[in-house]
Amino acid sequence: MPYKQLILIIIGFLIPIFFIFRSLFSLSPAVWGDAPYFYPQGLVELVSEPLSWTERGKSFGGLNQVLFLSPMMLLYGLLHTIFGLGNDVIIRILFYFPGIISAAIGVLFLSRYLRLSIVSQFFASLLYVINTYFILLVDGGQIGIVLAYGIFPFALLFLRKLSDKYSLNTLYLSIIILAILEMVDPRIAILVIVSIVAWNVVDFFVTSDIKKIVNLKYIFLSVLGATALNLYWIYPLLSLQERAGEIQSLPLQLTSILHALTLYQPHWPLNEFGKITYPQVYFILLPILAVIGLLLDKSKDYLSLFILVLLFVFLTKGTTPPFGELYEFILNSIPYGTSFRDSTKFFMPLVLFYGLLFGKASQAIFNNPILKKYTPFSIV
Repeated sequence: MPYKQLILIIIGFLIPIFFIFRSLFSLSPAVWGDAPYFYPQGLVELVSEPLSWTERGKSFGGLNQVLFLSPMMLLYGLLHTIFGLGNDVIIRILFYFPGIISAAIGVLFLSRYLRLSIVSQFFASLLYVINTYFILLVDGGQIGIVLAYGIFPFALLFLRKLSDKYSLNTLYLSIIILAILEMVDPRIAILVIVSIVAWNVVDFFVTSDIKKIVNLKYIFLSVLGATALNLYWIYPLLSLQERAGEIQSLPLQLTSILHALTLYQPHWPLNEFGKITYPQVYFILLPILAVIGLLLDKSKDYLSLFILVLLFVFLTKGTTPPFGELYEFILNSIPYGTSFRDSTKFFMPLVLFYGLLFGKASQAIFNNPILKKYTPFSIV
């Protein structure tokens, strides 16, 4: 691609990101919603060993529910102790900026590995960063999930590489990135494992390549290694779980199949629980473009991504019709299944696979012989 066109793509990517997340680039406070705020003395107290029993995570001597995040919180405190940084600066450095930047770069690397064109990489990455789900994560101050959202495509990339072609270096890298994801948010680590297994299984049915199933053993090795690195919180959790208990109730489910198909977070734009809206007409363009791409792109890769999108649409809608009972049955049948009682977590793999599908659809549309001569540039 010519240098000038590449510059235009970069500018076209940075401008909307800066405009949407402009409050993070200003001097305004970075704490809102669920984002934590520590006074200077509280930041000093973070510099300590991980505590299984604490009043911060759960009152009355309960099991600390954020024990897994202890290394990150130690770094949180050290940035204040060593450099004298305040809470607003630290929360940007550790969570918001890394989450946004890694989300964009991770999808670029993943789509490049899948041999998508430069413009297709642009569309895939842009959709992953600019969508109603991620914007509301930032708006709600869910800093752990924001960072995990950014790490997610990197974890999926290395696990995909590992399952495609085993190498010791790739195994080490996949263990490290998966261990970091487990540390930031173990629920998202489970999501990435579910995603790579689903990807390989779907590829097997589409291509009949038995290696897609056989090579899942390398994913198991990666999970085993990452879990070993996280025993500092997994062991206390399993040992003390009987006293800590587990939430069994299911919340009000508000995500419909229409929300999932259009990547429309039901609480957009007010972000008030219980007050939902439905997507405007132009959001329907996304599934329409996906179907058009299916008609134009006859490759097995596109078909696999299309099936994956449909699978995660079903999971994202949760217990709402149709077949909502099946999701509830799955949730109640697996250990710690209630961690996903809020099915909107599945927006994460859904947005990623939708982004890759959207990138390939744009490639197929722009390369259509009829449209190609009317576009300012071709996609190769």
